[in-house]
Amino acid sequence: MKKCSVVAIVFVSLLSQTLFAADLSENTAQKSPLSIYSGGIGFGAVMAVNDELKDYSENFMKISITNLLYFRDKVSFFCDLNWLAPGMNFGGDIGADFFMTSSDIRPFVGVGIGAAYLDKTDEFGENFGLSGTIHAGCMFDINDNLSISFRVPLTGINNDTKDITVGADVGIIISDKFKRVRKLDYNR
Repeated sequence: MKKCSVVAIVFVSLLSQTLFAADLSENTAQKSPLSIYSGGIGFGAVMAVNDELKDYSENFMKISITNLLYFRDKVSFFCDLNWLAPGMNFGGDIGADFFMTSSDIRPFVGVGIGAAYLDKTDEFGENFGLSGTIHAGCMFDINDNLSISFRVPLTGINNDTKDITVGADVGIIISDKFKRVRKLDYNR
């Protein structure tokens, strides 16, 4: 009787593991977020590095509208629209952020290109130029809908005085509730 009970328990145990086991075939499958867009607003400060920009203003307050498109767990594309005060100083950047992890705390580095206008003189051509930015930072996922981003950007502007800025900013990013829901990508 004991032998029969032990065999039955082993049989039921093996059967239940087979029926209720996780589907391991999806572990290597490519997945992407069901919702890929996140957006928000950022605040920060920027400091002039070169002397020509320091003559205009040594420090600027920065307000940004930030847009993110997540295409992979560790890569997102960004599009930022920036305003620097004092004055009518505007700019925009597009680029990519590369995350080190896919957890709730994600350090990242990023690179982007864009254009900037710094209202230093009356000549538009002297104030306007293409820009390039590199930054490092960290994204903190507070919950499924809210993230906070800290960045330290270095920006160079190809205007007449080749202006360079360095700063720090904090972004509040709002996401769709389906950001963490994954769908299988059969085309990869």
